[in-house]
This record gives sequence, structure tokens and C-alpha cells, in this order.
Amino acid sequence: MLLLSKPLMEKKPIDPVIRAQAVALHGAGLNQVQISKQLKISRCRVQNTIKQYEELFRYDDLKHTGRPKKLSDREVRHLKKLVQGDSRLSAAKIASDLNSSLPKPVTIGTVRRYLKDLGFQYVVKIKKQ
Repeated sequence: MLLLSKPLMEKKPIDPVIRAQAVALHGAGLNQVQISKQLKISRCRVQNTIKQYEELFRYDDLKHTGRPKKLSDREVRHLKKLVQGDSRLSAAKIASDLNSSLPKPVTIGTVRRYLKDLGFQYVVKIKKQ
């Protein structure tokens, strides 16, 4: 039997003012369903807001953590400077130039990924025969 699932939807951020209203209404004695209908947010969001407030005493979202970027903003600007202009360097040459000027090593794949994110199209030069 094959089960198809819906794609995961991102949660829309809720304004801290609405969260504060949800907590205040809960304190006034309304239940989660009544609060969700009145504020036009889902019951689960109301429940999570109340739970978060009871645990952390805050209405705003926590900072989302993740893997740190390999290159800083300054290093990305340096990469951009290397690419722009008339010189057409290969990704390997760009990576070696960056590695000579940066304290942490950068791979060719990282260079290609950053160039793609910057909007540059990576094209291999056709060698003349």
C-alpha cells in the first residue's frame, strides 16, 4: 500500500502581540478553541504559544540555530571581486586564490555553490584544439 503525504508546510510567524493576546485570553479563562477562533490562528499555535510562555516567559520566537556559513560576508565580497572583470578563472583557481588569502580552507564545491548563490553561472571554457 502506497501512502502519499502532503508536503510539509512552513509555519507562518505569528506577531508577538497576537501571542500576548492569546496568553491573556487564556489567563481570562477562555479555552484554546475559543482563543483560536477569536484570533484566527490554529488551536495548535495557541497551545504552543501558551506552553512557550509558561516555560520561557517570552512571546517571540527563539533563535533558529543551524550550520554556520563557510564564508563570511567579507570573504564573499572577496570572492565576488575575484570573479568579476575580464579574467575568467576556473573554480579550482578561485579556490586556490581564496585559500591563499583565507585562514580556513575552501573546496572547489564550496566556491561553485557560492557562485551559484551569487547568481553567477559556472561554465567550463571550451579548449581550442
